[in-house]
Amino acid sequence: MRKMLVSLIGLFFYIACHAQTGYLRSFTIHELELGYLRDFTPKTIYVCSDNGLVILGDAGFIEDPMPWYFVPVIIKLDPQGNLQWHRVIDIFYENIIGVGIEQNDLVHFVMGKPSGYRVGFIDTNGSFTLSGHKSFVNNQFMSQRFNKGIRLDNGEIIACGRIGLTSYGYEAALFRLSTVGDSLAATYYPPDTQDYYSGTNGFNLEKRDDNSLYVACYLNFDNLSILHTDMDGSIINRYNIDNSNQSYGTTMFQNSDSLSVFTIDSSSGNHDTLLTSIDISGNSQTYILGSEMYYLCSVVGSPEYFILLGSDILGHIRITKFNQYLSEVWSVAYDTIRISFPFPPPLIKNIEFDQQGCIYFVGTTGVTNIVAVKLLPNGQVSNLDELNIPNTRTINAYPNPAQGFPTVELKIDAQDRRRIIEIDVYNIRGQKVRRLRTNNTFDLPIKIVWDRKDSNGKTCPAGIYLVRDSLKPTSSVKLILIK
Repeated sequence: MRKMLVSLIGLFFYIACHAQTGYLRSFTIHELELGYLRDFTPKTIYVCSDNGLVILGDAGFIEDPMPWYFVPVIIKLDPQGNLQWHRVIDIFYENIIGVGIEQNDLVHFVMGKPSGYRVGFIDTNGSFTLSGHKSFVNNQFMSQRFNKGIRLDNGEIIACGRIGLTSYGYEAALFRLSTVGDSLAATYYPPDTQDYYSGTNGFNLEKRDDNSLYVACYLNFDNLSILHTDMDGSIINRYNIDNSNQSYGTTMFQNSDSLSVFTIDSSSGNHDTLLTSIDISGNSQTYILGSEMYYLCSVVGSPEYFILLGSDILGHIRITKFNQYLSEVWSVAYDTIRISFPFPPPLIKNIEFDQQGCIYFVGTTGVTNIVAVKLLPNGQVSNLDELNIPNTRTINAYPNPAQGFPTVELKIDAQDRRRIIEIDVYNIRGQKVRRLRTNNTFDLPIKIVWDRKDSNGKTCPAGIYLVRDSLKPTSSVKLILIK
């Protein structure tokens, strides 16, 4: 008996010491010679081998009497989310995108635009190397840009974006660069119709296993086209996706047997998230996810699940995890964390996960603070187990067990200025069955009565449910419904 007790105490101590925890870190960067930091747009993030984080983005500075201007910045966080270093790469090249990370944590990037760009890499200590000035085109129109890039096994870089033209706006483009950034090939895709409002844009790309590419392009304003091309950009096939206005973002990821493309359908006014799956034979099928996002920003995926990062109309972040059966596992909203972008938003690779399934993303708060978040696979910042549950709860449900309609009571801080309070109800399988909403009247505590119905209006069966604050998923309570 004593040996068993010692073993239990040892197990308790081991779990307490080794339980995974996430983080939510807010920090700023200071470069006094550049002026005052007024904005930051994270463009690409990478998780290092030690679970540190590398963030590549465009930082906006104001320096009297100079106007607002942007410079490429790379930031390194340690495994606990603390700021290790930051580097301003080159003040003359706005727009930086990551194109890959090696096993030794060497991060490769491209910055600038097709009329003038540089390629480079940076190591885990912040030492970086840049190539010389390169150019694909001679014009200087503002509409040209790189949107997404990938680094091939031979060191070459494939990038998509657009170039400015004098005749009718701009054209989508695919670029192939050498290891040091020399221009190897460029292919341009004109719009379907050439008129005053026409223009195309290459938003995203993914490499297939057969050494070909998927390139996501808007060849007209309202519909997305997925171009299956060779490495030089010659079109092998084209797949059109309806109801996918480019103003609301486009993102995708490639599995071994299919391409998953995510868009927003704004035609009905509901802004439903659509998933279009295209298999290697070109067959496609579209599903409605309804993830309550106004903009789509980024996605990461595996054969077992995928995670969408998006935002509402004000830019406030929402992150949602789906399983392989397209059922929502959890969804977390952050009213105080934003993604800063112009309209329409640029493509950003702003979410990643590590080998343990923890999720990382980056945003901003206020005008100078950068926010990095690490979530556990269950969407929480820390484990919700018997070792970490506090004695006091911020959320309660009564009566519990409930035979009739239970009341959910939420205690929030008086400084919590959320306009809408959202309470999520999950079944025992971890599926969200209902989101309850009420206006924040700032009368505490907040009380919401649940009519025991799911999001489809059907009465939920008796059983165990988890009720939690959507903004603070660690604030939760078990609720038992009885007949």
